[in-house]
Amino acid sequence: DPWRWSGRVPFQPVAQTLPRLAGVAHGVVLLPPRATFRVDFSTDGAFADALLRAYALLLHDLDLLNGESHNLLVGRGWLLVVARRAREANGVDVNALGFAGCLLARDAATFEALLAPGACGEVLRGVAVPASDIAVPASD
Repeated sequence: DPWRWSGRVPFQPVAQTLPRLAGVAHGVVLLPPRATFRVDFSTDGAFADALLRAYALLLHDLDLLNGESHNLLVGRGWLLVVARRAREANGVDVNALGFAGCLLARDAATFEALLAPGACGEVLRGVAVPASDIAVPASD
């Protein structure tokens, strides 16, 4: 049964993967185009339900329903879940914003190391579950 956002727009979430996160266990759901407009969550339970169901779909597809570590990012028009295996890699603590391109270097040496080609990707792959460990849906 299709979900409705504000009772008008059918929404059926479909889990996809991102080429930029190849090799990392993750999933993304694109939200309805009108979802980026003003939504009053206190009165629009259908959209809140759609977000929750999209999140549950990704947790299911990534085998994370038992509380395994993961990061959730929500942006305009999308919801992303990345399966985690560690808190840090190469001396860099990574939170959800790391998968949005923001890594925090605690000192100058770490900052310089992150400037090396491929270093940020290596850190992210170090904290994420490898895609080969989980059957993730193919990109559309």
